[in-house]
Amino acid sequence: MLGEEPTITLTEREKGMRKDTIYADPASKREKLDPKSRINFAKYYHVEHNIKVRDVGRVHPDDMHKLFSYFKQSVQDDLA
Repeated sequence: MLGEEPTITLTEREKGMRKDTIYADPASKREKLDPKSRINFAKYYHVEHNIKVRDVGRVHPDDMHKLFSYFKQSVQDDLA
């Protein structure tokens, strides 16, 4: 959540991560994202309109630019 600095312990494979944290606002007070949660920009998911999904929250508006930027970088890397 914005304003809270995450406590992240990187795995050996993650030591070279260069992306900043993307903060999320939980859908409710009961929702908690594990500090180890990651976004895999290399894998795309198509979610059909008739598939039930769970609302865990939304990316904080202040960090939407990071989300779009990281996704765009990922797509450009795939095309290169």
